[in-house]
Amino acid sequence: MGSFCAAIQSMFNALAVAMGGFGPEIWTPVHGWAASGGIYSIVVHGDRFVVAETDKGGSFDELRRLLQAGKP
Repeated sequence: MGSFCAAIQSMFNALAVAMGGFGPEIWTPVHGWAASGGIYSIVVHGDRFVVAETDKGGSFDELRRLLQAGKP
């Protein structure tokens, strides 16, 4: 699962670099993201992630707050 999260984070970092040349705004790498599909959902913040059953996981916002606080 760690390599899956790293691949998605790498894609976001590449998009940030690519989009940096299109406007005056400074693009920064994504620090967190979430996805849900079927039975499972995943929330990533920095170097931490949680995979939960979609029906039991609660809201993405609550999972993100727990990850930011370091209390998954």
